[in-house]
Amino acid sequence: MPASPSTERAGETLRRPSVRVTGGGGRRSGALGAVIGLGLGIGLAIGMTAGTAMAQPQRWAAWSFEGGELAAEDGTKPLSHTAGERVPGVLGDGVRFGEGGGALVYPVSGRRGRSAVDPVRMGVRLWYRPDWSSAGPGGGQGPGAWATLLAIGDREGHPQDGWWELAIAPEGDRLVFRSGSGPRQTYAIESGPVTFRAGQWAEVAWNVFPGRVRGFVEGRMILNDVPARVPGPGAGAMRAGMAVGGLPDGRQGARGTLDEVALFDGGVDRVELWKRNRVLSVVPLEEDSGLRLAWRLDPAVEIEVRRTVSGVSNWVTVGRVERADTWEDRALEAGRLYEYQLWTNGRPSRLDATAGVGLPAVEDRGQVAVLVDETVAGDLDAELRRLERDLMADGWRVWRREVPRHDDREWLANTNAIVRIRSMLQDAWRASGGELRCVYLIGHVAIPYAGMEAEDTHTGRGNNHLGAWPSDHYYGDMDGIWHDRMEYPAHLAPPRFGITRNVPGDGKFDMAWVPPNEAGDTRLELAFGRVDFAGMPAFGRGRSAEVALLRQYLDKAHRYRQGGMPFEPRAVVGAYFENYTDMAMLGSAYRTGSRLYGLDPAVLGEGDLFALGDGRTAAWGFQSGAGAIDRIRDNWPGMVTTARLTEPRHQARVAFSMLMGSWFGDWAAGENNLLRAIIASRDHGLATFWVRYAEWRFDPLARGGTLGDAQLETANRHLVYRDPNRGTTRTLTILGDPTLRLHVTAPPGRVRGQRRGESVELQWAASPDAAEGYRVHRSMDPGGRGWERVAELGRNERRFRDDAGPVGAVYLVRAAQRMATASGSYTNLSQGMFWPE
Repeated sequence: MPASPSTERAGETLRRPSVRVTGGGGRRSGALGAVIGLGLGIGLAIGMTAGTAMAQPQRWAAWSFEGGELAAEDGTKPLSHTAGERVPGVLGDGVRFGEGGGALVYPVSGRRGRSAVDPVRMGVRLWYRPDWSSAGPGGGQGPGAWATLLAIGDREGHPQDGWWELAIAPEGDRLVFRSGSGPRQTYAIESGPVTFRAGQWAEVAWNVFPGRVRGFVEGRMILNDVPARVPGPGAGAMRAGMAVGGLPDGRQGARGTLDEVALFDGGVDRVELWKRNRVLSVVPLEEDSGLRLAWRLDPAVEIEVRRTVSGVSNWVTVGRVERADTWEDRALEAGRLYEYQLWTNGRPSRLDATAGVGLPAVEDRGQVAVLVDETVAGDLDAELRRLERDLMADGWRVWRREVPRHDDREWLANTNAIVRIRSMLQDAWRASGGELRCVYLIGHVAIPYAGMEAEDTHTGRGNNHLGAWPSDHYYGDMDGIWHDRMEYPAHLAPPRFGITRNVPGDGKFDMAWVPPNEAGDTRLELAFGRVDFAGMPAFGRGRSAEVALLRQYLDKAHRYRQGGMPFEPRAVVGAYFENYTDMAMLGSAYRTGSRLYGLDPAVLGEGDLFALGDGRTAAWGFQSGAGAIDRIRDNWPGMVTTARLTEPRHQARVAFSMLMGSWFGDWAAGENNLLRAIIASRDHGLATFWVRYAEWRFDPLARGGTLGDAQLETANRHLVYRDPNRGTTRTLTILGDPTLRLHVTAPPGRVRGQRRGESVELQWAASPDAAEGYRVHRSMDPGGRGWERVAELGRNERRFRDDAGPVGAVYLVRAAQRMATASGSYTNLSQGMFWPE
């Protein structure tokens, strides 16, 4: 067998370190990674990191091998070209290196972007298609000799200049990384088992930071080492260039095809690697002339784009591309909403999107029921009246009532109130002709309980969570038939909290999903959300503390609507189980981020929403980790607790957050629930969500919809199949205001007006965002009958005269702004300004 690279020179010792992998419940395993077979490819990352937080990487250099001269992305030509033929690549063309050896050598020294290339502080990403299969599970013999993918320096001829190499072992079943800064300062390490198959693409990536070497296959850790130092090549080796497809002298050829090679000044993390098959964006083309679809998929010879008008099941193929990751649709109608699906090699992928260009503004949002805990309504009278005006100014018709408070001491004292509240909502829904679309619960309104599941999987003694959880979806279902007749499993230990136990006739319902009505329909009719700060003693005990938090939240949401709380348009994602358990959160994170912002790590990338650093903010934050009622990443570095969040400097600087961890979904259990602690901050935290299996559809936010619209789409399109592995509607709770939107257009200034006979004259101060002008609306009963648009004005028109203004009419002026998102473009309207005020 050929000599190991670690023994070719004195001083090198090839090691196989133990791998510490996070288990599903926060425990760690000592296994060194299993053999992972390839479907259409594998992704591997070997990372060297000094901590959990990494800056989003910027690209130093990239090679796609599309031109005849095989130049880099910036036009830099190779220093030498001793091997490599252009062949079909993963995207466009790639370069194949055969058995004859040789390599492409490119210059990499000098400053690029914000820093110079540093081989022990960088990330690399590439695609590789072997001409051979691995020994063992791969069914082959491997390359038969060392196959080098990338290399810097001449380890044998000029060891004093240092070296850096990534190679595949002769058997093809492991990767070896080695580096050195001279004969006495060397480092070499091999990964756990990996399986390659001939002709199948593999995505390979590794990160370089001081102090840690980590390896991943498809996001699964196969290598974890913490060396005291990682030596690397010096200036001489760097000036000689980086070899692609073999060693600089042409030996140890890659014996396969390389494509899409890129160097970054930061790490290519698991969040980035796991995007494949999970992200799709649809951005508008210039002047809304069409849409550009961009995706990350396993390599496919043919990708088929299918399209239909939204709501119509008439799918047609509108485009086909080969080995590509983008496609443009210019044959569509502005103002119309479309649905897209991607198929690969004749089979449906999991990627779909809803998008359009020039979509119209939403002016009428229907009716919202605002139900307020009767014990706090009086204290919040001014804030509630302001909330009503805010809702009317966004196109809602408001129906407000005071309802009973939940009794935490005696469950049976709540059952009649819960049924009466739903009955009241049903009457209002029928009276509205179905225009009632949302219920907003404020305070400790009576809490329905339902279900016989433990969606966080805890059923052991002392930690049993199986049974009924808070289920506000009961208030959102207007016609389902609910039952209370299931027996609690006798073989289980008593639940940790008595309220969870669910037995026949106790007023806790059986259904974790919306039950069918008499016609078999299981749709959720009303979106539902709740702002409730009962049981949060970390922020203060007693009624006064609870009222203060409610008032603070209502003040905060008002500021946000008015444009006074901007957040950076990006989604940060922290996957801290560090295994496939994270995928239960990442599905929602990837869909949300890519449909709202795009695919780039700068807008959808790794980050800890509780530690954004440097005063930065984010509109969205996603995080998974071992949970307890009041904490995440329990007993791990970076643990966050509710007590910690009471300090403003530790609060999460995000608008909307989604967490996956044990106990969070049962948001009323115990005290100091972490999700509710996030929205208890003064200046951030507008809504939080728990996720376990459901892949939320926040796409409506990209076209002016509300959180409630996203909840309804998730419930009625994604959760129509009663599969526990897809999630339940009882845990689709929005902890926060369900009427909030993502994009905030600054409203115009104060509206002044006067009546002259039968006419009304209005004027107002400009909005800085009114690129599309202003809309003027009129109503005789804004809270009941809504608004009629009476004028659409240009951006410089800030006066309006209504020659037939009826006595008693109320006017509303709203600024209009075109918004471009990763789901197309639409007209967004600001909060309206009233006259008379």
